[in-house]
Amino acid sequence: MASLEKFGALAAKFSQEADFTLVYIEEAHPAEEANFTGNIEISSHQNFEEKLAAAGILLDKMAGRMEVDRIPLLVDTMANTLSKAYCALPERLYVVLDGKISYEGREGPWGYNVAEVEEHLKLLAGSKKSL
Repeated sequence: MASLEKFGALAAKFSQEADFTLVYIEEAHPAEEANFTGNIEISSHQNFEEKLAAAGILLDKMAGRMEVDRIPLLVDTMANTLSKAYCALPERLYVVLDGKISYEGREGPWGYNVAEVEEHLKLLAGSKKSL
């Protein structure tokens, strides 16, 4: 959740220059598998309704956390269409400009780097002002 709060702060900072979206994909560490302690207890989704309910749990956890609760949350399909297209499991940051990827972050959680995205957005904002 700490990375999510950093992402929310970034979204607030660049809200005039960019649109931000979160996409809920599949559980990287479902409750029924051995995983890290301190995770939100969510089981693997058996249908889309369960996936929507899990996304609702994330929304509840995000409520009131800086600017994160203002970012739209989309839910991927059961076939994990977006996750597969963007190699997003377990998490990844992207910047899309004019329909093309202008920044592709490394695979999270260790490669998840909000500061890199901020630098990229600063460059884009600077070049936009000089056009």
